[in-house]
Amino acid sequence: MKDMLLTAISMAALAVTTTASLSTYQPVRRSPADFDWTTLTPSRSLRFSPCYEEYECARLVVPLDWTLRNDTRTATIAVTRLPASMTCPTTVTHGGTVMINPGGPGDSGVRDMLVNGHYLRDLVSTETTRFDVLSFDPRGMAFSAPAGDCFAGDEAARMLFNAEMAGVDAFATDDDLASKRALLRAYGERCNRKGEDGFVVGAYMGTASVARDVLRLVDELERLRAEGAGEVPEARPRLQYFGTSYGTMLGNTFVSMFPGRVKRMVLDGNVVPEDYMASDWSGNMVDVAQVVDGFYSACFAAQSACALYDAVADRSPADIRAKVDALATRRARARPLPRAAVQPRRRDLADAVAGNYTSLALAARIPTAGLCDADAAAPAKYAWQPEAGTAVRCGDGADVTNTTDDEWRAGLRRAREQAPGWWVDFWMGAQLQCREWPVRARWRFTGPFGSPEADASGERDDRPAAPVLFLTSRADPATPLRSALAAAKSHKGARVVVHNSTGHCATLSAPSECVKDVVGRYMATGTMPDEGTECEPAYGAV
Repeated sequence: MKDMLLTAISMAALAVTTTASLSTYQPVRRSPADFDWTTLTPSRSLRFSPCYEEYECARLVVPLDWTLRNDTRTATIAVTRLPASMTCPTTVTHGGTVMINPGGPGDSGVRDMLVNGHYLRDLVSTETTRFDVLSFDPRGMAFSAPAGDCFAGDEAARMLFNAEMAGVDAFATDDDLASKRALLRAYGERCNRKGEDGFVVGAYMGTASVARDVLRLVDELERLRAEGAGEVPEARPRLQYFGTSYGTMLGNTFVSMFPGRVKRMVLDGNVVPEDYMASDWSGNMVDVAQVVDGFYSACFAAQSACALYDAVADRSPADIRAKVDALATRRARARPLPRAAVQPRRRDLADAVAGNYTSLALAARIPTAGLCDADAAAPAKYAWQPEAGTAVRCGDGADVTNTTDDEWRAGLRRAREQAPGWWVDFWMGAQLQCREWPVRARWRFTGPFGSPEADASGERDDRPAAPVLFLTSRADPATPLRSALAAAKSHKGARVVVHNSTGHCATLSAPSECVKDVVGRYMATGTMPDEGTECEPAYGAV
């Protein structure tokens, strides 16, 4: 039980270090509910309409199953674009569109654009070359349709299931593990039901299918560009792409499947594709201890600027950490917090240390009143994000449904040798879901992963126009530096840029002019940084 609470508390610390830097780049925060997507007619041709005041939106119809030529079933992809800022059109060049995937798997590209669109547009642009930035909700997610919602809008059932899951700690006893697996088995069976369209949505949400959707978007963007310029569309237009976290898996898959259709590709916070496809995430956790230590050290250094700091009681980072650990011990004797995606502030932790648990409970998504939310099933709420992520992650990976309890516990012991128990338990809990997940992706690309030497002229239709650019934080709790180095080995001419920051992804952990310069120069010209390039965070950044 202590581990369950410590997971929530420590994830709070990690969330603070990895999300704080983005908010300063977004002039106006817009809610996903501010636009009615049903007013857009789905179309097989990309047709943008104004939305969210300064954005453009479209609903693109794609084949449900790209592997079946005569299959008439379709999916609809929600697409959002933020046009380039062409303030001085006589001196600024329009560089086209950079496609963004924020990761997850399961994250909504539409929601990410509304929060981070301006930051991302600024990141990829230079003083002389500006880009549109575009993202989309991958099939089954948020505003795309049909929804990969295992509970079909029944939010009371979802809340009850989550409550049952939170009440069973798979890491305590063999009986608890058996109970957890039984719950996950029932969950998997629910997600394996055919929806109102007559098929299991999760079977068509795999990364290979999404990569093919991306190729369709590239072709449609070129058609629109050519129509606007009065030109003939290029026969083989190329992708400009920026992916973070799981978005690196999507990008790596695309460039491996379609190397001749890539112009630029930046992958930040890297997944090792071979490990991902093997359902093996044990290597993701090697930097966690360093990240946690960094959080407490940064809090102590900030002193009064950190809500957890006590000028009287704290004489070292260890004193701050001891308070949080004591909170975990104290609350473990009462009601444990569920193993949830926590995104609170330092103040939430400080309030909990002082005895007020309300804000931390809310951050951990514990319901404080009632089970029913009439709007929770709406795409703007996107309550089915957890099962969407599971559908992709478990459907893509190797079939591990025959894993025995002994095999799983052996993997748990090996993983705990690398990282703190609470973080290992979080990752291994996610892996346990795949042990009871029956839905396999209809189309799986299993490799080989990699790309050939680039051809800057663009004349070779089997090669990218520039090598892949890899980014990584020095210490990343989910996608460590060594994963970027491993993934880059299979891509000819690739470079790995290390941002000497602590947190998930080089561009999310802390602002850095160096990182921005590297990314902007690469996007505009294809210029690769020197081998061994390292970047420093902006002064004062965590």
